[in-house]
Amino acid sequence: MTTHAQVAWSLSGNGADGTIYVGSTDGCLYAVTPVGRLKWKLKTGGPVVSSPAVDVDSTVYVGSADHFIYAVHERGVVKWKASTDGTVLSSPAIGAGEMLYVGSSDGGVYAIGESK
Repeated sequence: MTTHAQVAWSLSGNGADGTIYVGSTDGCLYAVTPVGRLKWKLKTGGPVVSSPAVDVDSTVYVGSADHFIYAVHERGVVKWKASTDGTVLSSPAIGAGEMLYVGSSDGGVYAIGESK
C-alpha cells in the first residue's frame, strides 16, 4: 500500500528560461520545467512556505522554517545560506543594488547584500 503525504506549496517564482520554482511543506524547493517536468529538488532543514524570488542572474532566493535564507544556483546547488533567529515564512524581495530583503519570525527584517 502506497501512502502520500499531503503537501502544501508556496507561490512560485519564475526563471528567465521559464523554470518554475516552488517551495513545499515537505522541506524542499522544487524546480519544474514549463511543461511540468521536475528539473531538480533541494532539501532544506524545514518546510518552505515562502515564495521564491529570482534575480537577473537566475539565483533563486527562498526562506525555510529551519531559520535560514537560501541562495540557490539555477542548477539546484546552494550558493550560500544566511541564518536568522526565527522561522522564515515571508517571501524574499530583491531591491535596488540587488539587495535582498526578507522578514523572520524573530521580528527582524534582514537586508543581505553588498552596500553600494
